[in-house]
Amino acid sequence: MSEIPEPIPPELPTEHTMEARIRWEMENAKYNNDYNIYRDKLEGVSKIRQEIFRTVAFSELEVATSGNDYMDVKDILIALKKRLSPRTADHQYEVWRKYQSLRKVPKQNLDQWLDAWILIETEIKHSGMDGSFDIWEDFFYANVPIDNPYATVRKREVEIGGKENFSFADVVNDFRSEYRKKGYSKPGLLVSNLATLNGRQAGQPRSRTCVCGAKHPWVKCYYLNPSQKPEGWKENEQRRKKVDEALKNEDIKKKIDAALTKVAASNTEMVDQALGGMVLLKGKGEPTDHSIDHFIDIQYLGQSSDFIQFRQRAINVHCQ
Repeated sequence: MSEIPEPIPPELPTEHTMEARIRWEMENAKYNNDYNIYRDKLEGVSKIRQEIFRTVAFSELEVATSGNDYMDVKDILIALKKRLSPRTADHQYEVWRKYQSLRKVPKQNLDQWLDAWILIETEIKHSGMDGSFDIWEDFFYANVPIDNPYATVRKREVEIGGKENFSFADVVNDFRSEYRKKGYSKPGLLVSNLATLNGRQAGQPRSRTCVCGAKHPWVKCYYLNPSQKPEGWKENEQRRKKVDEALKNEDIKKKIDAALTKVAASNTEMVDQALGGMVLLKGKGEPTDHSIDHFIDIQYLGQSSDFIQFRQRAINVHCQ
């Protein structure tokens, strides 16, 4: 094969001296060693060639090599890579698509879903997309509907200790162990235990039309709950008019008031129970006003202004 140069044997000495003989023996020993290496390489290249022709469709080889039957293995591999390997942009889009899918809570196969979170961390690194996702925040937020108190405690633990001091895969496996202990991994049990934020049970509508006209719960509305709005967000004049007009209806205002108060109270009670009363609670005898006229910060786990870059363009039109 022409791909690997064959070693050239040393010429026989023309001088019949001991020095010439020793020099020739040394050169010949080197030649024998080089030739053994050459044979090993030939054997390796032959195996690679056989594997290529065994695993790659002939039609793909024809197109990739332009019908050239005399290409060496290296050129064949380069040609196949150009034809079959996905472009960087295509690969990154596929990673992004998988990531978006993972952020939805599965109705079954909880173990597979957790496995996919571990795998996606590696895929993000290999695709050159480090920094494009906040995988910790999104993972905790995705687990809130499954086990709100546990997700809250673990999120707080990572925030205090620093992400750099935790292994993402280890934390995911901790969630797996917790869910197995609680039986969430059993078929059908996860669905029956799912209760999302806002008090919505599994099977109920995921969202409603807000008074601002958008499809989201009242507590997520930037007009009704300004503490949710990201930095730089601007109001839409028409939507503001809709909201103001709707709030003139006392029945609607009372319902919105009740929804905000319910979620705020639920979050306060849950975090107080999980963290020993150190978060969100005021001193004894100090009631907190959760009414629509006194907005509070109802933060959902994982919701932050630095969401993945692919969604940043959409953030400012959330309520526009």
